[in-house]
Amino acid sequence: MPIELKILGVLRRLGRGGCFDDAWDGSGIDQETNRIFFHKFCKLFSEEFFSMYVKPPTTPEEIERVTRIYKLLGFPGAVGSVDCVHIKWDKCPFGLRSSCKGKEGFPTLSYEVSVDHTKRILSATRSHYGARNDKTIVKYDEHIMNIHNGDLYSDCSYVLYNADGSVAFIRGLYMICDGGYHKWRSMQCPLKHTSDSNAAKWSCNLESVRKDVEDLFGILKMRFRILRNGVELHNQEQIDYCFFTVCILNNLLLTYDGYDKRWDDVDWKTHDPDANHDSTFDGQMRKVDRRARDRVVKSGDLIPFIADSCETEIEDDHFTLREKLIVHYKIARQKGEVMWLN
Repeated sequence: MPIELKILGVLRRLGRGGCFDDAWDGSGIDQETNRIFFHKFCKLFSEEFFSMYVKPPTTPEEIERVTRIYKLLGFPGAVGSVDCVHIKWDKCPFGLRSSCKGKEGFPTLSYEVSVDHTKRILSATRSHYGARNDKTIVKYDEHIMNIHNGDLYSDCSYVLYNADGSVAFIRGLYMICDGGYHKWRSMQCPLKHTSDSNAAKWSCNLESVRKDVEDLFGILKMRFRILRNGVELHNQEQIDYCFFTVCILNNLLLTYDGYDKRWDDVDWKTHDPDANHDSTFDGQMRKVDRRARDRVVKSGDLIPFIADSCETEIEDDHFTLREKLIVHYKIARQKGEVMWLN
C-alpha cells in the first residue's frame, strides 16, 4: 500500500481519536496494518525529530525573541511558562489505577510541558502517573532542572527598575508557573492573597500571561482528539511516542501557519491580535485593577490554610526576585511600558 495512505491513517488516528479500522474506509488498509504502522511511525518520528523541533531557545537571537515578548508584557527575564497536562488513560491496567487516579477522578497520565508565549513547545517530559503532583514531576524535567541548577540561562541578564526609578542588571532567567510548584528562584508564581495592591496587580497580570500554556493544552486536545477522548492504548511507552508526535506536529503547524511570528509586528499599545475584547491599554489596565481588588486581603480577613500534599522547597531568592519584579512592574506600568495584556 502507498506510504502516503499509511501516514494519512496515522494523522486520522491522532486527529480524530477513532479506532484503527476507521482508516480502512478511505484507504482499504486493514486494521492490523494500520496499527503496526501507527506505532512504528510515532516511535521513529519522535526519535528523529523531537530534539530538532521541540527544544528551548539557546542562541542569543532565540532567547531575545522569546524574552522580548515577556518583557513587553511586564515580566523581563521570563523565558516561558510551564505546567502539567493530564491525558485520560482509558486502557490503564487495573494494578495502576490507584497510582494514576488523581484529582480528575479517573486514570490519567501527566506530562510537564514548557512553552513560550507564541505557544511553541520548548520541552516535554515522559509520562507520569496521574496521582503524582507537579512538585515531584518537575524534578524529572531536565529542562527546568537545568534552569534551576544554573546550567541554562545563568549568564543571561536583563534590566529591572528599582523603586527610585534607577535600573539594575539581573542575571539568570526564570519560568512562569502556578502555585503548585516549589518556591525556587527559577519558578515565579502569582500570589494567592496579598495586602499590597501592586503585588495583586502583578499577580493578576502574571496569571493572564501564564494562560499561554493553558491555551496550548486546549489547542492540543481540540486539534488531536486522541488526547481529548481518552487514549485507548495499553502500553505507556507507545502513549509517550504519540504525545511527542503531537508536540512535534504542533510546532510544525505553528511555523507553517505563521503564528510563531504573530507577535513580531504588533502595535502593542492599541492592537489586540484576537480583536475579541477591549484591546486598548487603558481598558486592559482597568480589567487588571478589578481583578486585583478581589485579591487584596483587607484588615481582619482570614486566609484559609491548605497544607501541601508534599513538602515545598523554598529558596529566599524566590521572594527576593519576586519583590524586584513587582517593583519593576509598578514603575514600568507608570511609564506606560507594559504595552499589552493577554
